Amino acid sequence: MGWAAGVLKSARMPYVPRGRTIDTGAKEKNVNKKALHMPAAGVVLGVLAYLVLASSAQASHDAGQKAFEANKCINCHSIEKLAMERKVKSEKMAGPDLSKVGDDHDAAWIVKFALRETEKDGKQHKSEYKGTKKDIEVIADWLAAMKSDS
Repeated sequence: MGWAAGVLKSARMPYVPRGRTIDTGAKEKNVNKKALHMPAAGVVLGVLAYLVLASSAQASHDAGQKAFEANKCINCHSIEKLAMERKVKSEKMAGPDLSKVGDDHDAAWIVKFALRETEKDGKQHKSEYKGTKKDIEVIADWLAAMKSDS
């Protein structure tokens, strides 16, 4: 049995190979192939879409974390919920924990703050961001997803 047949069986749909018939207890009738294969296609497409989105979300998470570390954001900022500790021990150089930054700010604001285009509480980001625009966008998307409920 192929994987598609397993999906169909698990969805409680009869699996009938193309060109075969079903014994309905009365007369054997030709099966409407489209009627059986269309719902199956929907199930298969739904499963595939879920897998693609799940792997895309994981890839986005991984890319955000890698960019955060590669651009040395981890030097000053911790993310306690991910057990990521800042590298610098000096309280003077320490930035805030970013575990819940997404509760208060979206990705666009995070980009502007990191690039010193906006302020928080009358202050700019302490250090100048020197990475690429793409990296800061990936980092900001990742950080914006950091919320207290996730």
